Amino acid sequence: MKRTVEEMEDKVRTMHGRYLNLTPAELDARAESAYEIYRECRVCPHACGVDRTRGETGFCRQSDRLTVSSFVQHFGEEIPLTGTRGVGNIFVSSCNMLCDYCQNYQISQYRLGSEYDYSAVADEMLK
Repeated sequence: MKRTVEEMEDKVRTMHGRYLNLTPAELDARAESAYEIYRECRVCPHACGVDRTRGETGFCRQSDRLTVSSFVQHFGEEIPLTGTRGVGNIFVSSCNMLCDYCQNYQISQYRLGSEYDYSAVADEMLK
């Protein structure tokens, strides 16, 4: 069944993040559990084991903060993705994948940008 643009926009308007179904206590527990991974870092396949909560940096050169090149509201994708408000692109520096043909290597490989704590990044996501 092919949907019209209006039907897709209506569907997008009714969508919400699954995290909204969690109680505040569940959300806090999940956030703390995720942050604990930083104490002996295993966020990526390199599994450096550094303690990012103490400012140590591993392969990615990141501490427990993010280096963000830019936050951009983007409307260049399909309507089911962008909805009426666009998608939020967050360009994070210090990617640890080192792909040979990365289209954003100037952003991802060079440590350009400003450091943000996660609450500031979350605030940007909700704008």
